[in-house]
Amino acid sequence: METGFNNTKGFTLIELLITLVIIGIMSSMVFINFSTLNSVEARGKSFQRTFDYLSEESITTGNIVGWYADNDSESAYFINIDGLKMIDSSIEMPSSGFQELLNYEKIFKSFDGNTYEINNDSNKQSPLIVFYPSGENSGGELRIKRQEFIQIIHINKNGNTKIEKADY
Repeated sequence: METGFNNTKGFTLIELLITLVIIGIMSSMVFINFSTLNSVEARGKSFQRTFDYLSEESITTGNIVGWYADNDSESAYFINIDGLKMIDSSIEMPSSGFQELLNYEKIFKSFDGNTYEINNDSNKQSPLIVFYPSGENSGGELRIKRQEFIQIIHINKNGNTKIEKADY
């Protein structure tokens, strides 16, 4: 046998390194996609918590509650039945993370067919969702347009929330 000649079969160090780099790139792509889906799910659950809280607040107080939103904030107020005027007391509510959506286009579509673009010019004169003491609400659909997809949060009239992700 010649010196330095090895007849065993196997992989060279370069082949192993290239394989590990490819596996690393593929696993990071999967992790990024998985974390994006988790954030979409978490955002929908935080909206669910907020809407559940407002529904419970309406039921326990016996008052109508309105959910208002503009580009960078959300709020809730008790509503007087006469002309849908806000009563001066606002409701402390859990945050749904609405402030984190500042750079995204947000559109709310009510079940009666009206569409509202939520931006800095949004007026807080009329609520986007109304919660009734019976446990029902006016419902609607909140669309959050991100760079790569649209997140759709369906708020059913019975209080259930469904989260959906749609591609452009």
